[in-house]
Amino acid sequence: MKPLERKIPWPLYLSVLLVGGLLMWLSVARYRGYNVGMMDLGRMSQAIWSAGQGHPLIMTTAQGPQSRLALHVELFYLLLAPLYALFPTPITLLIFQAGLFVAGAFPLYAFAKRHLVQRWAAVIVCLIYLFYPVAQTAVLFDFHGDTLAMPLLFFALDALDRRAWKSYALWLALALSCKFYVALPVTVLGIVLWLQGERRIGVYTASAGVAWGLLAFFVVRPLFTPPSGGEIATTTSGYLTYYFGEWHQTIGSTLVARAVVAFIVFFPLAGVVWKALLWLLPALVVALPALLSTGPGPSYYYGYHHYALVVPFLMLATIYGLQQLPTEVKVDRHSFQLRIRDIFLGISLLLTLVFNSFFVDTPLNAGFWSGAEGRGLAPAKYGRTGRDIIKDHWLRPIVPSQTALAVSTFLAPHLANRPTLHIVAHLPEHLEEVSLVLPDALFDHVNLFADGGFEGGILHDLSSIQLLLNSPDFGLRATRDGLLLFERGLPAAQALSQEVEVFTPEVAPQIESRFGDKIGLVSASVQPLGAWRYRLQYEWRPLRPLAAEPPFIAVSRLAGVPQSRYVHLPTVALHPTVRWEPGQLVRETFEIELPPDLASGSYQLQVGWYDSSEPYAFETDERSRLGQEVLVGVLEVP
Repeated sequence: MKPLERKIPWPLYLSVLLVGGLLMWLSVARYRGYNVGMMDLGRMSQAIWSAGQGHPLIMTTAQGPQSRLALHVELFYLLLAPLYALFPTPITLLIFQAGLFVAGAFPLYAFAKRHLVQRWAAVIVCLIYLFYPVAQTAVLFDFHGDTLAMPLLFFALDALDRRAWKSYALWLALALSCKFYVALPVTVLGIVLWLQGERRIGVYTASAGVAWGLLAFFVVRPLFTPPSGGEIATTTSGYLTYYFGEWHQTIGSTLVARAVVAFIVFFPLAGVVWKALLWLLPALVVALPALLSTGPGPSYYYGYHHYALVVPFLMLATIYGLQQLPTEVKVDRHSFQLRIRDIFLGISLLLTLVFNSFFVDTPLNAGFWSGAEGRGLAPAKYGRTGRDIIKDHWLRPIVPSQTALAVSTFLAPHLANRPTLHIVAHLPEHLEEVSLVLPDALFDHVNLFADGGFEGGILHDLSSIQLLLNSPDFGLRATRDGLLLFERGLPAAQALSQEVEVFTPEVAPQIESRFGDKIGLVSASVQPLGAWRYRLQYEWRPLRPLAAEPPFIAVSRLAGVPQSRYVHLPTVALHPTVRWEPGQLVRETFEIELPPDLASGSYQLQVGWYDSSEPYAFETDERSRLGQEVLVGVLEVP
């Protein structure tokens, strides 16, 4: 039998190109917009880069250096190391993942064509795959082994159907190498084959799944796990506890949410898969643990990658289910024939597209174009801001390759090609391991919660900034629009000094400007230290007790110059407003350097105060500002 149908219909080629191009564009746009963090793309990129350096997929974790082989045993990543060495950027991985995903449509077409006969029916099955909600969300969520295994399983299933045993063994081995728990659905697939009368190949398939699962989990993982690898890597109970340990505490409060996710995962194809439930079993053994998981995220959410392995077996059950439906039925005496199978296939495609338009953030979804935060081309999803462009231009020349680094989490994937890459949240335990630290004082990513709370925002890296400012080993070498670069052993003369004094004057000084009813400006001065360097000094008075208020953040900026903000680190990190007391005078003195690409001329320096309890305080606009900005000086650039 032929490996693939020779004459692939042009609609399928066109669909593959359009969907592949769309998913590549969105994946890369999310990365270029600094909306992908160290978890997971940063770690995968660092691990695959390390393989090109001769190391076994080593990444930096909170516990220290660790191999991917100690966690999910993603041997397939070793095959990607040469490609990554040629094009050493996470974009390579994102494009490869999206391309491999759409390539899975070709073996699926060949399989469906053999069983459904009609070419157009096979094309529709492929369209269902290409637009299936949890397939696309898996591709759009960073980079993961189970997402790669999804199309590889289609090649394996097609080879199995053709009884091309060598090809089947190869593709199955590649799929298993993507992640150790691919062994679970493969084992169940073998059992289903055995029950269907394919005794020998069923035994071989199930045996391969069981053997690889046991070998990966109980031999390979312990072999590559260091003693400090953490409970999730060092013990089976720790692994299970990490993903399922809080089930009894959370299941009641999340039962409806989990049911909704199950509905999204299965309902578009429910009309046909019920006719082939036995073939659905491999999908269920993946979906049920995901739906019951209590891992972070939450990990049962449909928008992650955990349901990628469900898709191949859903499609398998769909094809076999369609075979069980009547091909045609007479509906009148003139023998007009209506194909029942065609109706169910069309309904399945329609439901897939409807669910896709509701639950996947692509141009098919009206929310993509709504401008809502966290949707579509918004800055926190696929959008790219002027600050993101500044990050590109500022990071590349200022951060040497190979240098041991700690960095804000959304900067991490852009600096992943190095042996040591901590995120700044891990600094208290790993400060001695790094030479440079890059926190973000205007952390510009936020996740809103239904109860009005949020995660991220302007204070996200504050504790790390406080640690660094109080460390005698580090000095602030450079800043750019809230991005900070601290260097170990930096001479004091080269560091941008950051100082604060607190005292109680005998006579209360006069207030020059007020920022709401919270803070008063007593004085401000600007002292040039060279062509591009200035010392700024501000004196503040609290207008009311601030201990019970959220921290307030002062930011100065050059009027009319985008991305030219300077966070007042002394009153953000060294002596925050929650420690100010009525009657005190707070004097902060700090140095700044102007952007090197600033044109000659005079620039007004303005200052404002912002409420950190507002989720978008990092935008430093009227949504979080206390009162109005105040002009405090003019800077001359020769």
